[in-house]
Amino acid sequence: SSATGGSLPREWTGLGAKVSTAPDTAFSHPLMTISWKGIGGLGRAIFRLPALLERYWAVFCIWLQHYIKAKLIDLLVNCVRRLLVYTHGLSLYASLLSLLAVVLYSRFVQLGNPADLEDTVVHQRGAVESTPDEHPDKPDHLYELGAMLYARFIRSRELEDIEQAIACGRRAVDLTPDGHPSKPSRLNKLGSSLKIHFRCSKHADDIENAILCHRLAVG
Repeated sequence: SSATGGSLPREWTGLGAKVSTAPDTAFSHPLMTISWKGIGGLGRAIFRLPALLERYWAVFCIWLQHYIKAKLIDLLVNCVRRLLVYTHGLSLYASLLSLLAVVLYSRFVQLGNPADLEDTVVHQRGAVESTPDEHPDKPDHLYELGAMLYARFIRSRELEDIEQAIACGRRAVDLTPDGHPSKPSRLNKLGSSLKIHFRCSKHADDIENAILCHRLAVG
């Protein structure tokens, strides 16, 4: 959008901030939503940036988006860590451990820090160990741990990681009742882990079990 009659478009307030649920939303808060489109448009309207500087402005907006996301993740990690101190021994503790693991994995994907991936596995394993088998969240925690071990194997190529991922996947499938909406995805993930293991071990059982898992997943 461009300014008309010397004024900014009506949806802009301040430096591109507006209360909105538009798909270009970059940051949402109960008090304010920042629109990347609004920020970029404001720069064009005020400064009449030439094409080269406009590209720099777009790069800056992308950097700012990642910066805000990283800061929000850091804030969430710190908040969950504090909550864990006060909820140890409570039923909520395992769920918070799993939440922390998921958030740390998100930060690993964004920044690539190996320490975050290691912490992810540690905290998700803690969630599994803190949850009894009869608890309805146990299969979810096992599935997430298996997925995180799978991701660590892709990075480390340590055979133990994919073997543990398979063990977690099998337990998750065993604890998931037939007809459960998550059973197909868990079977597919187990099948994928078995195929990866087959490439390393060349054991025929791995590929046969992988095919069986994928067949069961599609019914």
